[in-house]
Amino acid sequence: MPAIGRLVAEFLKLYPEWTPKEAEALLGQLNAEVQRCESEFRDRGAVKLTLTGPRANMAWLSNELRQARHRVCISVEEGLVATSWSRDKFERIELGKVSISVADLRHLINLYKIRGKLAEEMLAAAKATYGKRTGARKL
Repeated sequence: MPAIGRLVAEFLKLYPEWTPKEAEALLGQLNAEVQRCESEFRDRGAVKLTLTGPRANMAWLSNELRQARHRVCISVEEGLVATSWSRDKFERIELGKVSISVADLRHLINLYKIRGKLAEEMLAAAKATYGKRTGARKL
């Protein structure tokens, strides 16, 4: 039985006064609403971070960089060799303790093969953060 069919059957056990057609229509509407909310939440996520200031941008950016490095299976040691940075600088960037210059970020974007909208959002976050007073040092 398809997933919606199982949901309708479970729904009808709880609400026997409903017809299968009514239950299926209601569950379809609920599913559409959940998808709309999830989409709206995803779309707002990046905007919220940019609007809340430099610290939020740094946190988001460092998280995205760490995830991207893991996606392309690059170890910290390999990242150090590829960037010629000190371990301290590399780790501070990944932990969001320092802001990152646009030039350094471009280097990581290329190394981690980040493309499209994510790369653009990351560059915008770096531009909005680099040199701003965040309590963190800039490298």
